[in-house]
Amino acid sequence: MKAFITLIIVATCALVASAQQTDTIVCENYATEVFKGVNVTMPQYREINSGSKFIIRYEGIWTEEMTGAFEYAVKMWEEVLPTTLPINMVAKVKTIRGSQKVLSRVTYPTHNFNGNFVSSFATPYTMLKRVVFIEHHRSFKERFNDEITDTNIFNDDDITIEFNKDMLDEFSYSLDGDPQSDKYDFVTVALRDIALGLGFATNFAAKPLENKMIFTNARFTPYESLIMESINSNDPYTAYQNATSGQLTVNLRDEGAVKFGELSVYAPENWENGLSLKYMIPDDDNNLTKLLTYDFGKGYIMRDLSGVDWNKLFTAALNWRTEIRVGANGGSIKENGYSNDILPYKGSVTLGFDSNPTRGEDSDEHESSDIYLTDNQISEMTASFSSNILDDYCKPFNLFCPNGPGSTDVRGISLCALLKNGKWDQLYYQFHTMGNMSITLNIDELPLHYSENEYARGTTGGLRYRLSQCSGEYDNIYGVPSYHYKTKYFTRDFTPQKAVIKYSKPYIPKLAEYHDISSQSDEYFIDAMIGIRNIEGTEKIIVEQLEDGEELPFEYDVTDFRDGYFIANLDRECTTQMNVISINKNGSSKSEVITIPPLGYPDKNITFSKNGDLITINGIPSRAFETGNLIGCITGIYGNLSYFSFATFKNGAIDISKLSPGYYQLELRHGNNNILGHYRFKK
Repeated sequence: MKAFITLIIVATCALVASAQQTDTIVCENYATEVFKGVNVTMPQYREINSGSKFIIRYEGIWTEEMTGAFEYAVKMWEEVLPTTLPINMVAKVKTIRGSQKVLSRVTYPTHNFNGNFVSSFATPYTMLKRVVFIEHHRSFKERFNDEITDTNIFNDDDITIEFNKDMLDEFSYSLDGDPQSDKYDFVTVALRDIALGLGFATNFAAKPLENKMIFTNARFTPYESLIMESINSNDPYTAYQNATSGQLTVNLRDEGAVKFGELSVYAPENWENGLSLKYMIPDDDNNLTKLLTYDFGKGYIMRDLSGVDWNKLFTAALNWRTEIRVGANGGSIKENGYSNDILPYKGSVTLGFDSNPTRGEDSDEHESSDIYLTDNQISEMTASFSSNILDDYCKPFNLFCPNGPGSTDVRGISLCALLKNGKWDQLYYQFHTMGNMSITLNIDELPLHYSENEYARGTTGGLRYRLSQCSGEYDNIYGVPSYHYKTKYFTRDFTPQKAVIKYSKPYIPKLAEYHDISSQSDEYFIDAMIGIRNIEGTEKIIVEQLEDGEELPFEYDVTDFRDGYFIANLDRECTTQMNVISINKNGSSKSEVITIPPLGYPDKNITFSKNGDLITINGIPSRAFETGNLIGCITGIYGNLSYFSFATFKNGAIDISKLSPGYYQLELRHGNNNILGHYRFKK
């Protein structure tokens, strides 16, 4: 068998036991320097089959370009992830020590439930949320209904991702980007980390010198159990032989135990802890395998999660499934949608489940039975519907209505907009008793009940909408209502988000690198990186920059803002105020104003020399002389001070003849804050 290329990002996983039957999967991703050079771009049209939402909590110091890139990766997952309860994710920046260069660390908790349907697995909290969500809609709650008596478990952190503070300069934060030989693509790393946190992580270990696997008594996660089935042996030595065959074919199972598909897991002939059975061999028909490829490296860019039936894949690989009751109608759910199903910013639109949306420009027709629900009306509609503790928790995320589907005989169609907290704002409801139907409405006449910045956005910057149709019937066998749902997801074209900007650091260009800026760094001006995020859906950025002493700001366009930052040329001695205007065809939005203090002069050319009673200072920037704001002090060992100014210089020297004998320190400043240099001397 031919040798494989050295792995670039490797996950080392360990299972750490803790109290209350809860374990934590830990994966460390470390790096080597091999350049891969792959760019899988975002497709023009892609599936949007989800109303899922990640709730992110940030810890540590995050730059705006880093935050924007991470949230772009999150939005890509949100558009394809099977719809579930909101997933709580912690994103940290911290120093990660190790013998190798660690890019990131992923952890997620699992719980050892003891019910009849769940006792065989270590259950990731993300799988728990999906199953509870679906069983809420299907009425039959077989897996976790009797296991969970406190919904506080849903408020715990589901995934934690830590990025190594010492590696941040080795990332590219571009939303698009070209492969860079000296950078890891941060969006791709984040996409991979999220995939691991969702359950595609393993903790298999072996002793290569003894040719045997190491097995513990810990339960396997659903994904690990499939790998164990493919290894096909509990004997440590036979298992090792099967796990070092070059690649391991892992068969996936659907709900009815019908084969769904397979994955090729990397299983090198020479076992490597932290590598073997952890990543996949790429398959052109499955973009998950390209994302979790074994040979990921610098310059590897992944922007396409389409072309995968994620509902079936997560059911087959991660056990995101409900149990099936034979002979009873447990309700049904059908979800779909595509990015070319874009709702217009204004005007009429026809929506339904028999065809794709059609648009008219000037139509203002409305069905005579249109109903715009108030909160009181929704409460009245659902007041008599009985539910348990899990139903009460799930209602705000219901596929039809934020307070549950309603009474047992409800028939209707609704349109909702997704909020950042994962809940839905119901904009439109129409009662009906027939089968599939369509509605025609003016999209800009539907009221948004919250401020614009409280709504979730997609990868194209638009608002995320959901069309739902619900029908209900009563199951006489089990004495419960049964609901059937059809949902479609859309992006609504919208005005730009309010961008967020922040000063990052001085910009030092690489050799022969070019940027469209007014001037380069010199002794008068300095180039600075300004991080920017919330730029999805923005077509143009205009910077307004105001410096001390000026009455009006000057403006300039930024063309490469999707790199996650832009270059601003600043006067070294001036305070600068700056904001950006985001523009697209629907309108504009203005960011908050940031203030950047004077960044000062470089001190590498300042030199001091003493000759008798004269101290000569060389290399003072000419701009400092021109502005007449050069000051300094001489401090003695007893704390006595002697101030001097530009006017005291004689041929570039300071006369210290009047100082008493002793030891002193000279400090030279430009203005009050910018220290140009220090010099210690003896008189």
